[in-house]
Amino acid sequence: MNALDPQLKRRLVSICRLFESDKAGERQAALEAARRVLPVGVTIADLLDIAIVPLPGSSAGVEPVPAGPAAPEWKLKALAILRMAGLLTDKEARFTRNMARARFAPTEAQQQWLNDIAEKLAVVV
Repeated sequence: MNALDPQLKRRLVSICRLFESDKAGERQAALEAARRVLPVGVTIADLLDIAIVPLPGSSAGVEPVPAGPAAPEWKLKALAILRMAGLLTDKEARFTRNMARARFAPTEAQQQWLNDIAEKLAVVV
């Protein structure tokens, strides 16, 4: 979620606050509004995967990738690529969404593919 422009981020936060409404119609309208303002290829589940930090010890002793401003370059690169998801093949879009949600560093092959996609789209992080 940190790769989103600040104005869009504020708008999404405002919309998502309505998810807690006690009125079903407001919750449904908020969900539909959030889906409309998200960049192409980014889902609400993607936002949750990016925004939620795992609880300590939830990964059986393996340190998860930090979220937020401390996110590593590969995660920021994946998020930047997703802003241009309309230019990706279906396979590239699925891969990039998975990389943006990943909690652990990519393999060498995954890193290379991510770099290739970023180069194709001239993405700079």
